[in-house]
Amino acid sequence: MSFRRFILSLAATIALGGCATGSGMTPINGPLRPGSEVAAAPRDLGLSGEAVALAFSGGGARAAAFSYGALLELRDRRRPDGRRWIDEVAFITGVSGGSLTAAWFGLHGPGGLEGFRSTLLDKDWQAAVHDQLAWPLNWPRLQRGGLNGRGRIADWLDREVYGGARMADLSGPPVILNAVELSTSVPFAFARPWFEAICSDLDGVRVADAVAASAAYPFAVRPVVLETFNRGCARALPAWARNAAAARDGDVLTRDTARAFEAFRDPNRLRYVHLLDGGVVDNYGLSSLLVLQTASERPYGPMLSASDAVRLSRLRVIVVNGERLSNRPWGLTTQGPNGLQVMEAVADHSTDAAKRNAYDAFRGYLERWEGQTVAWRCGLTPEQARALGAPDGWRCGDLSYSAEMIALADLPPERAEVLLRIPTRLSLSRAQIDLSIQAGRDAMARVLP
Repeated sequence: MSFRRFILSLAATIALGGCATGSGMTPINGPLRPGSEVAAAPRDLGLSGEAVALAFSGGGARAAAFSYGALLELRDRRRPDGRRWIDEVAFITGVSGGSLTAAWFGLHGPGGLEGFRSTLLDKDWQAAVHDQLAWPLNWPRLQRGGLNGRGRIADWLDREVYGGARMADLSGPPVILNAVELSTSVPFAFARPWFEAICSDLDGVRVADAVAASAAYPFAVRPVVLETFNRGCARALPAWARNAAAARDGDVLTRDTARAFEAFRDPNRLRYVHLLDGGVVDNYGLSSLLVLQTASERPYGPMLSASDAVRLSRLRVIVVNGERLSNRPWGLTTQGPNGLQVMEAVADHSTDAAKRNAYDAFRGYLERWEGQTVAWRCGLTPEQARALGAPDGWRCGDLSYSAEMIALADLPPERAEVLLRIPTRLSLSRAQIDLSIQAGRDAMARVLP
């Protein structure tokens, strides 16, 4: 969607006034089931030696195809010890277009990767949605919060792609799908801590609804609604949230999220939360991992089991960045940008600053996570370490965590120029899909040993 169209939609919305109401605004969740486990222990994935974690960026079908190509390369390449890289994935976090791929992998694993293209990428999803923001007949839909509601987004995904699957059906490495909560302006992940905060059942949420929330581009898609079952909720907020909300010397993101959790519990402040595309605040989907680390209350958390944390020697977090670069041609003239182009640049700068800050903060978080995990490992007795799978010759301090990025823009210039012109849409031509998938394969191949 172009910024010019965004401005037209904004003007129409101001003229129409009103709040988002009507079709598609029904909450997608239910209350927490009595006796349900809120914080299940991480699965033991059998990781050992070097493992990878993946962060799939937003960017529509282009980003979905790019991240899909990265997964295919991980499936087809092997480590020096013969194990497939795809079997050494520790977790995946996704936002917007990247969530489409992450959710599919969470449901089908390595064995089901081949089906993703025919099920989603090769279908003309774009034809099923309203996308003409400047068309006056679409303006009444803007008064309801966006051109497309649940029927054209989540229901289509549920019917055509995810087959009625629920979040409880995700298996294998943990998959985190990321949105943003509009009242409190904090990242909202489809993960246990957020659903505990709203006293809601995560397992029963449709995967399609979670993906739709993560990809709900402003104005094009109506916000996805969750109900906060805060009236009579018997489960108190965990101690970590209460402590983080009061801390003046902690991470601002964790503090603000903990304060949002307090708001979720107050029926006089919030009864519903409204979610949009997580790329608004972090187009790499990294911010939620900082909160999950604190919420796990495990030094080796948030996604690793104790055995995986012992057997690992290296964890590489690879951001699979399928974004395109903004086209700003005014740098070639003395005239400079016009008014709309200035507004577009300012909006881009805000989004770019948010994701850069999230990436840099995450790198610092990784250093802290590594140190905490090493301290925990070195506190184990030899017997405890062996029981958790430590091999002969194991050294507790032999562990490193790192973050890196692969992007369309990193490919050779002649290829990158073509790739970066692929639009951000829900559907692309077969040729554009081919190019994006191969780009993901090649970019991942460049960073694997």
